[in-house]
Amino acid sequence: MIELMGMLLVEGRETDKSKGCLIMNSGGECDAKFGHLSPLVKENFKVFQELFKDYIIEAQHLGEIRNRTSAYTLTTIYQSILNGGSAMVRVGAEEKEIEVLLSHVEALLE
Repeated sequence: MIELMGMLLVEGRETDKSKGCLIMNSGGECDAKFGHLSPLVKENFKVFQELFKDYIIEAQHLGEIRNRTSAYTLTTIYQSILNGGSAMVRVGAEEKEIEVLLSHVEALLE
């Protein structure tokens, strides 16, 4: 998970094409422009959260993640850092800022 986040953030910074998360970007646009799609976006966001939470539960069970914080909490923090990091990349975050984010995610998912 850390490697994936790192690849996404570095790729966005190097190519200047950070697009972020489709669900998050859609959520930000739907309420203002396409209100009728908001329930669908919210539903998909919940599905993504549950899937990711299940991955964390499995990784905790297998000992790949030793942190025993609830999977819900870890999911929420991870998604927040990923989405925030993507936004930071779009506005010009430097490599050292990306490294700070990744080091905290690594500590979180030890």
